[in-house]
Amino acid sequence: MFRLDVLVSAAIAAAFGALCGLMLIFVFLGRMDNLDAERDEAEERADSMKRLLDAVSAHTEDGIYVTDGEMFLRINDKAMEYLRLAEEDTLSEMYDDAVRGVSPMLTYKELLAGVTEGKGEVEIEYGRSAYRVRYTALEEQDGGFSATDRIPVLVMVTDITATLNAEDIQIDFVANVSHELKTPLTTVKAYSETLLEGGQNDPEMTRDFLEIIVSEADRMDRLVKDLLLLTRIESDSGESVKADNDMVTLVKTAIKKMSIAANNKDITINKFFDEKRAAMVLMNRDRMEQVLLNIISNAIKYTNEKGRIDIDVVLSHESVKVMVSDNGVGIPEKALSRVFERFFRVDKARSRNMGGSGLGLAISKQIIDEHEGEIEIDSKYGRGTTVTITLPAASPSRGMRGIE
Repeated sequence: MFRLDVLVSAAIAAAFGALCGLMLIFVFLGRMDNLDAERDEAEERADSMKRLLDAVSAHTEDGIYVTDGEMFLRINDKAMEYLRLAEEDTLSEMYDDAVRGVSPMLTYKELLAGVTEGKGEVEIEYGRSAYRVRYTALEEQDGGFSATDRIPVLVMVTDITATLNAEDIQIDFVANVSHELKTPLTTVKAYSETLLEGGQNDPEMTRDFLEIIVSEADRMDRLVKDLLLLTRIESDSGESVKADNDMVTLVKTAIKKMSIAANNKDITINKFFDEKRAAMVLMNRDRMEQVLLNIISNAIKYTNEKGRIDIDVVLSHESVKVMVSDNGVGIPEKALSRVFERFFRVDKARSRNMGGSGLGLAISKQIIDEHEGEIEIDSKYGRGTTVTITLPAASPSRGMRGIE
């Protein structure tokens, strides 16, 4: 016979075993649910990261891409433009093969080696462009970027060509200003010391030396004034006060102001325009007069004695053209592309002797640009130069009106 207590114990043990089994099943199912939830969360994070990367990539001037060293996992149009990549390159080529020609610093091995505390930075040159490349390792593998065990690297490429060019221009500008000021200062110092050492006892020498000192001081004064004018024009950013003014009247005024300089060299200035027909232009009168004086002054400086200067004003419904032509020394063809650069001189020694600051044409171009116009120079070495200024007419009706 079976004992009742044994049967009860066996039944309790069986029930407990069944309960434990059920609990294990529930725990397993719970863990499966948690794993599903974690996987869903990881996928959601990955999708979110993709969307964020895509959104940033579409609204930035920077090139952005992600690589696992084998291929591009993500890349925007700017990155393809900067790296000169075609779509087939990003789809078919191995990553290192695609970027090695751009710079060895972009290969996967170099990127990982350059990562410090999760990020790195390097500057590269490619063709005529310069780029700042910043990158960071994406340590957490969540399945969003790579199916391999390689560490994905996020790379951002910024075009810094314009910034570096601006820095170079600034350095050159400071060097040129220093040189332009140093030359007359050296002259002033040398002649002053000579006078202090006894030269003042010779009246003729004293007068000659003082004239040179005054001339050099005037040259420095012109340079400083031109620099201040150039700075003022650039800081205005096209916001200087403008009004409708007659270009014909302004040209006549500029010719009158330069007549003494022309007469001193027996140079004839010929006016080919109708002095009674106005050409209205929206302009800053003082600055535009500065342009005309610069151009006519240059024509006089570089035209030999008994030469000629022809000035014309051509009117249309859309534009006003001012043309100043001379039969002077002209400009070599290789120098024409640089005549508007600050401090550029075709003949440095001759220009300095004539008192030029090297900024006249740079200032003129800046003013014309401010007026949304164009200034062009056509020249034949040894035969003469023509400077053409083109400006928008104030209005079709006033661009061709006559004066009674």
